[in-house]
Amino acid sequence: MRNNLITFFSNFKYYFSKDRVLFTRIKQITGITPLNLSCYKQSLRHHSIASKIHNSGSKDSNERLEFLGDAVLNSVIAEYLFKKYPYKDEGFLTELRSKIVSRVSLNDLALKIGLSELVEYDRKSMQNINVRNSIFGNALEAFIGAIFLDKGFKKSKYFIIEKLLRLHIDVDKLQQTEKNFKGRLIEYTQKSGMNLDFKVDELAHGKQKIFKVSVIVNKKVFGEAEHTNKKQAEQQASEKAIELLKNTPKDFFITQERVDELEEVHLNEVFEESFIIDKNESTENQLEEVLEEKLIVEDELEIEIFADQNEAIQEIKIENIDLDNALEYQTEDAKANN
Repeated sequence: MRNNLITFFSNFKYYFSKDRVLFTRIKQITGITPLNLSCYKQSLRHHSIASKIHNSGSKDSNERLEFLGDAVLNSVIAEYLFKKYPYKDEGFLTELRSKIVSRVSLNDLALKIGLSELVEYDRKSMQNINVRNSIFGNALEAFIGAIFLDKGFKKSKYFIIEKLLRLHIDVDKLQQTEKNFKGRLIEYTQKSGMNLDFKVDELAHGKQKIFKVSVIVNKKVFGEAEHTNKKQAEQQASEKAIELLKNTPKDFFITQERVDELEEVHLNEVFEESFIIDKNESTENQLEEVLEEKLIVEDELEIEIFADQNEAIQEIKIENIDLDNALEYQTEDAKANN
């Protein structure tokens, strides 16, 4: 009866106040009637717009509530998984919990339930890639912390189980989801005989260092991602590469062994072509030498023939001279006898 009266007066109080819209939205998101809106307001205030409230420099941002909400969220999820999977070991439960409470998962949940529309932040801060990847997930944890302060652990557990897990997360399907995308990619490319490389570039973004990772499969880029954390960038780029590889026809690729084989064939063809050229050049050179020798032999033969011909002519001339002399001698002898 007392709780019903408190809820009634809370509804009446905020319905006619300037916080009516915020009150209504929180009630819609959580299914719970908030009593103390101040802690919810703080849970939705990013440090980029928070003002200093202490001499130490601390701000009235949502960071302290985020710390509290993170502890509540992990304890509720741990109990839920412990009861849901009574025969699974500690490693399985830890890995599944990490998937549920990961920054990517919490960011996605904050968008699905509409909490991201209530978060207050400086728009310029969204230029920071680290802020973009975490601002709404952090706000969700802080929001859970606010529920804990306002309504206690029981209502916090109700919100996490009934409004987040049961409505937006398929835990049974999630357990089959592999988080180590880089490991999956390495295994896939090795089995498929593909060549895999990770190219990492460091980019300066103000005072922050950004890692840009490119996944290269058989000398083609299949995924790129940027993050302040190198491992996170590798995982995100690997996840993109896996999705793209799934939609790529198998005949698009040739395996690395085939690449090596083609390179070897090409080298052999080049070698054989070079050998043929060398062989042809050698044959031409030999032919030229033979022709030269032939010409020399022919020249020598012509000289010999010419010499032989001259000698024969000389002999004939000598014989003719001797014949003429003999005839002339016979004529003179005939005249003397007469």
